[in-house]
Amino acid sequence: MPGAYKRRREQWVSWCSTDEQSISAQFSSMLWADAVYRLVNETRRSPTKSLATFSGVLAEMIDFGWVADQAIAIRKLVDRDSRTISLRRLAKDIEAHKGLISREAYVCREGWPYDFAAVEEEAIAQLTRGVPVTVDTRGALLAKLAHETFDELSLISSPNARSPQDRIADTVFPALHAAIDNCG
Repeated sequence: MPGAYKRRREQWVSWCSTDEQSISAQFSSMLWADAVYRLVNETRRSPTKSLATFSGVLAEMIDFGWVADQAIAIRKLVDRDSRTISLRRLAKDIEAHKGLISREAYVCREGWPYDFAAVEEEAIAQLTRGVPVTVDTRGALLAKLAHETFDELSLISSPNARSPQDRIADTVFPALHAAIDNCG
């Protein structure tokens, strides 16, 4: 199971950030186009003549282009085509493979300790003894944050109720799909 989760997660990470058409690349492109549009649009307010203020037709085309670019970008992010890297495809794929995602697999995915409290205690003990801290306190902190995130995904309200076998709650994916549907 951990190997299958690791392979699937690598695919999801690729869709999110490393692929040329990744979701983050799509967001970056959208934000860049928006920033350029806002910069050009700001020149319209300038008292001096500029290319953007000189031609009403050019300004209108810039407006239409910006609106079209943003609409296309949003449509791509929520596209239903299974060949397109989109938020919808990512959510559906994670849901289809949710059986691979246990709390333990999620928390320990980068080699972080499942029992972060034991690492914290050992770090404190080493400091108290006056010796260098040799345990991975950064990994322990990241594991603690991963537990807290998984608490939300699994609807676990108390750290005492955690189990390595916890799974993402059944209500998470319908809510996620509804949020994506509202964008498109």
